Amino acid sequence: MRNMDSIKNVMLRVAPVFVLLLVVAQVATAQKSLLIKDARIITMSGVDIPKGSVLIEDGRITAVGTDVKAPFNVRVIDASGRVVMPGLVEAFTSKGLDRANESMDVGAFLQVYDAIDPSDLYFEEALRSGKASIHISQSPGCVIGGVSRVVHPAGLTVEEMTHSAERGLIVAFSPKP
Repeated sequence: MRNMDSIKNVMLRVAPVFVLLLVVAQVATAQKSLLIKDARIITMSGVDIPKGSVLIEDGRITAVGTDVKAPFNVRVIDASGRVVMPGLVEAFTSKGLDRANESMDVGAFLQVYDAIDPSDLYFEEALRSGKASIHISQSPGCVIGGVSRVVHPAGLTVEEMTHSAERGLIVAFSPKP
């Protein structure tokens, strides 16, 4: 029980960082270049950088480290005392849709684009739990589901949220419940 309390405390401190990172990613895409400096960086390899920088160019991370050289026209965000870390990816969900999913056996002609609701509370919950990208597809109750989409859990429209459109179809090999 004590471990759960400490995990909750860490998540409450870290969750706002994820929101900051998503906002930063949106700004970086619009600004073309962004430098986040003087942050504690937690990398995927497990090696922490206590005071480092992250350079984002054209919406992609191009450099991470303590001696990152930035272009002259880069926007700089001072992240002293903050933590920068990778976001999570939810590989499959049918949450975040504004209407009940079709439950027909074959729905390959459907697209989740038509049903994603950017104001759904699920996206706020996803942000708070550190999800940076979400693969939304039709209900697993379909044998062949509709066309799925990968979205970021932030944005006012489906177009703003979309990371990658028309990413695939779901095929269920188990009997329909």
